[in-house]
Amino acid sequence: GGVRYTLLPNEQGGVVDDILIYRFNPEKYLIVVNAANMQKDADWIEARLIGDTKFENASKATAQLALQGPAAIEIVKEFIAEADIPAKNYTFKTTTLEGEPIILSRTGYTGEDGFELYCANAFAERMFDIVVEHGKKHGMLLAGLGARDTLRMEAAMPLYGHEMNDQTLCHELGL
Repeated sequence: GGVRYTLLPNEQGGVVDDILIYRFNPEKYLIVVNAANMQKDADWIEARLIGDTKFENASKATAQLALQGPAAIEIVKEFIAEADIPAKNYTFKTTTLEGEPIILSRTGYTGEDGFELYCANAFAERMFDIVVEHGKKHGMLLAGLGARDTLRMEAAMPLYGHEMNDQTLCHELGL
């Protein structure tokens, strides 16, 4: 149930990507990467597996929706049981929504309180509709990645491709 924000370093100490690692148990983890770097990161990780470690790139079968901002908790409470809502940042819970398995995390990766919902692609459109439907009465607005980038800048949280890249040394970022 823990999530760690960290950097994926290259052999020179530069940044391959900034990632989130979700720990299900001591042997099962989910790594969330930037969508634009998905194949690069998957190739990098797969080339460095040791022992009998198994790796599956589930990116193309998985959807993520981020619900961020001051009303996020009230919106999520509309369609997720309170016991299934992560209580603090950098934690997650697995639950269901209309019978479909989802991961609900609370990483605060934008600098705002908020949630990330992960589901199978086949359920993504319905999940989006549920969030929008319940968000209307709370004044929720739809926003793209540019809004996320602005929030991260305001919170002094670096973003891959802007404040860091494969030449930026990990220790220079102050993370």
